[in-house]
Amino acid sequence: MMEHIPFALTGYLDTPAVPGDAVGTAAWRLISSPGDCAAEEEAVIPCTTSHPDLAHTLLTECQPGDLLRVTGNLALPDTADGRIRLDADTVDLLWEAPLQEQTLQLEISCFAVVPRSLRAGNYRS
Repeated sequence: MMEHIPFALTGYLDTPAVPGDAVGTAAWRLISSPGDCAAEEEAVIPCTTSHPDLAHTLLTECQPGDLLRVTGNLALPDTADGRIRLDADTVDLLWEAPLQEQTLQLEISCFAVVPRSLRAGNYRS
């Protein structure tokens, strides 16, 4: 039996979310690193959700590079060779990465951060 620990983690979406094994689920990887660490000290944490609205939003609205705050339960494996994962209950979008199709043109105004929750019914405008 896996141990579940309440947990919150902030990081960047590594790759696009993919549908999970069951209908209404999604899986993704979150890159988390303290601001002063080297690249080899970054942690890549696998995340899942079984909340259909949240899964839909992650699958259709989020893109790699988005800064997310994920809260849920950290599932620790029973054995040393098991997988750790974060089972997400909520995801807050802290910063949207520039669209990959657009040419990146940074202006000071683009650094204004407006956190937005990706809970059920809240979608990217």
